[in-house]
Amino acid sequence: MGRKFRSEASYGDLRSFYLEQLVKEGWEFNKERDLMEWGQDLGTKQLEFRKGEYDITIEYAPKEANYGWDYGIDVTWRGQ
Repeated sequence: MGRKFRSEASYGDLRSFYLEQLVKEGWEFNKERDLMEWGQDLGTKQLEFRKGEYDITIEYAPKEANYGWDYGIDVTWRGQ
């Protein structure tokens, strides 16, 4: 399950917000990655969090990526 959205918030502000809020709610910060698009670094980033059998992935796509959205959030279940 996921959603894409636009926001005027900077990646730094979004990163700080989710790190603070999700960790406070018991989510473990797993990693931050730079994503490549067809071998090019457009500045796209991904944050990954884990809690129990669930993962949250937050993706940032700068305007240069031209995806039509700035941020994407996806929740997945790793259950049996």
